[in-house]
Amino acid sequence: MMFAIAIGCVVGACFYWWIQSKQEHATIAKSASNLVNWNHIEEPVSGGIIRLKGGGLMASYHYRGKDLSGASEEQRNQFTHQLNDFLKDFGNGFGFYFSTLRYPVMGYTQSNHFPDAVSYSIDQERSEIDSVEGKHYRSSKYL
Repeated sequence: MMFAIAIGCVVGACFYWWIQSKQEHATIAKSASNLVNWNHIEEPVSGGIIRLKGGGLMASYHYRGKDLSGASEEQRNQFTHQLNDFLKDFGNGFGFYFSTLRYPVMGYTQSNHFPDAVSYSIDQERSEIDSVEGKHYRSSKYL
């Protein structure tokens, strides 16, 4: 009985080693190409769709959306409903990842083309408010 268990353990270890040696991709990163899941760029001219090692496709898009911080609850619910209707049409097998990069904005765009003194003074007040460092940010959104 013990002999059969020992033989089973040896056969199991050999089988495990054989499966590990037949893997398509390395599990230990030997170079930079092992760290990313990219295989090659599928369509470099039409937008840079990347074929992954597992056969999937990946694309990234930079977009500008509405500023929802000032939107009402109804407007946010309407936007959420539209986005949900768009994404649910893809079905199973798709993954969507949204990222936002925020970085500080320095300076204020100076413009001296105002029709009257009131507009100019409003712009001067905005310029003074925007000159506070670390207060204003710009967001870049990616899908």
